[in-house]
Amino acid sequence: MQFQLPNRRFLNKPCHRCGNGKYTYTEDQNDWWVECDYCHALLFCYVPMPHQYVFHQDHHKFKLYAGGYGSAKTSTCGAEVMQHALSTPKGRTLVGAQTYVQLEETAKKQILEMTPAVLIEDYQKQKNVLILKNGHEILFRSFDDETKLRSLNLTMFWINDSVQVKPL
Repeated sequence: MQFQLPNRRFLNKPCHRCGNGKYTYTEDQNDWWVECDYCHALLFCYVPMPHQYVFHQDHHKFKLYAGGYGSAKTSTCGAEVMQHALSTPKGRTLVGAQTYVQLEETAKKQILEMTPAVLIEDYQKQKNVLILKNGHEILFRSFDDETKLRSLNLTMFWINDSVQVKPL
């Protein structure tokens, strides 16, 4: 079975918002989004599998999503962060892992892939902060020094591969 990009199934379908246009690629050709060619509405093309859907519907304050290699942990958590960030203007999300290398190769990569340019206000690469147009900040941090994580006033956090994070 060949991997199909998430947005492929939505291309050329009628817009859910205006009904007049059809969905086409975003200007930056983002694989996770489509844009209406008439009203410019955006559609996030993430379609959860049944086990992912159960996770997304869970409204507990703290949630754990675990599984083996290939169980879609990173895309599931990335979609959860995207949904939260877009629905929480001026919020702040921490996305972290034990090391920056691990963070760069997994969670941060996923979030940056899932965020189309049209939603980005600023990306401060040196500070590891992605700021969306709605004012939501996504902070990318390693957990190697807990003093860097104090007093952040977060609306959400994602600990990638928490089993590797050393206890305080």
